[in-house]
Amino acid sequence: MVSKVATILPTTASQPDLDRLGQSYALRNPEEVAAFVWHHPEVIDPLLTAADIVPRYFGPDVPLVLVVEWAQEGDGRPELVALIQTDLDADAALAALDRFDQDWWLDILHQTGSKLLFGLEYV
Repeated sequence: MVSKVATILPTTASQPDLDRLGQSYALRNPEEVAAFVWHHPEVIDPLLTAADIVPRYFGPDVPLVLVVEWAQEGDGRPELVALIQTDLDADAALAALDRFDQDWWLDILHQTGSKLLFGLEYV
């Protein structure tokens, strides 16, 4: 007889999870971001890991911002966007984002159910 081990995923985020995100990310429209994360806890671990990884590509103390955006394509559902604020020139910033994607993000993108995106915001 083979037993199966069920993986139990949280169905909602906890306040400590939201607090941890708030330590690494600025939240635009905090109520909207909190509601999104509350209902999509699968984004929490990738966001926390990314907060440690992004500085390798964009430099120390790079500001990170979370914002909920509504998809223009497809079903128009909301997506959580993690914006990497940078003062790098466009070519350098895009090259850094591409390395970040290739080295880490594209390998774990599926864990978020395509509900999380990373992008650049020039400051």
